[in-house]
Amino acid sequence: MRTKHITPDWLPKKGTRGLFLIEEPNRAHISVMNVAMQMLTDRRTHDYYFPDGWIFAACVNPEKGGYDVNTMDLALKDRFAIFDTEYDNASFIEFITVNTWHHNVINFVESGT
Repeated sequence: MRTKHITPDWLPKKGTRGLFLIEEPNRAHISVMNVAMQMLTDRRTHDYYFPDGWIFAACVNPEKGGYDVNTMDLALKDRFAIFDTEYDNASFIEFITVNTWHHNVINFVESGT
């Protein structure tokens, strides 16, 4: 007996392009981090290959600062360009307003102030 994984319907389709966001991989079990490593190295997971035109990004909380995270090994970390950012709600609201984002998004972001 062998386990066969079924490709989820929500994975990117051939002929599309976009950003595949890996949300907080450093909160995941090592087995999930290994899948992320395969995606970043080989652009695949199991029998699924990511189409051209897709880029990968991740958002993580820092290891220091009281967050419940796991240490990512250096090989996985080295596959990312790391940027430290601080969120400024007022600047973001100004940006999305000037760039005429959908009013529902603007209202949602404004409701958090």
